[in-house]
Amino acid sequence: MEKQRDDVAFMRETLQKILKKEGDSCAGPAQNGAQLRSLLNKTIPDYLLLDIHLGTENGLDLLQEIQCRDLPTKVVMVTADNSKECIESDTSHGADAYVISLFGKVFLMHKF
Repeated sequence: MEKQRDDVAFMRETLQKILKKEGDSCAGPAQNGAQLRSLLNKTIPDYLLLDIHLGTENGLDLLQEIQCRDLPTKVVMVTADNSKECIESDTSHGADAYVISLFGKVFLMHKF
């Protein structure tokens, strides 16, 4: 599990660098829900890279909170969880894209 978390952190950092290079703003990284809320209270980023597992909180609950704020921010779920149920749940809860980083391989699903 630790290897998967390292893969996810590396993928979030890589995506953040790519987005910033393209001129887009990106919130994070946040280690937990409180940090994420604090970031979103200070700025409205173009993108938010969100893990399903964010500290002790569920990323899907945070995704719903973000959707309730009606921000123009695109939410990209970045995770090692490639279960069909998780992917369907993320996208049905409003995620704009879903990136799976698993054992050094990356898979992208999106609906921008």
